This record gives sequence, structure tokens and C-alpha cells, in this order.
Amino acid sequence: VIPAAPFDPARHQWGAVQLVVRHSRLNLDPASFTGGFASATASRTASATGVAALLYANAYVKYVFSYERTVFDDNADGKRPAEHALVFRLQLNLQPTL
Repeated sequence: VIPAAPFDPARHQWGAVQLVVRHSRLNLDPASFTGGFASATASRTASATGVAALLYANAYVKYVFSYERTVFDDNADGKRPAEHALVFRLQLNLQPTL
């Protein structure tokens, strides 16, 4: 993404912003547990929901801030509590396609 108005607060230009929402789910095959490939006490499912905001400042710089929450066995207060992840990333593109 190359913003039409690159980031320049003095000119009230903020680049391009992208908002993202994602949900994913993992269901393990019961044979994993009966066949001895996974511990009998391991989680059987994991559901993750995340949101992210991306700022494309110009053709060279992108900032990414994301948050994701994962719940195991559909019980946030169960034997394995929910996990939370915050990630901030700065990405530089030294050879943009203009």
C-alpha cells in the first residue's frame, strides 16, 4: 500500500490506515489423545480473536499494532487460562514499488 497523502502532521496528512479483525479456531482430532500423541490433560480446542491497526506512513514505513486473545476448551477460566498477546511492529521497505 502506498498512501496518496504520506504522513505529514503539519499538513494534516496521516498516510493510510487499515483496520483488521480475525478469528480462528483449532479443533484437535480425538485420535491424537487416544493414540498417545497428546497428553490426556491437553486442551482439545483453541479459539483466537484478534484486532489490528496498520498505519502506512509512506511508501517506505509501515507500523502494525495488534492484540489477540486465545481461549482454550471454550472456557476462559478453565484449567488453562486465556492468553493475551500484544504485538507492535515497524516494517521498512527499502525498495518500494512506486
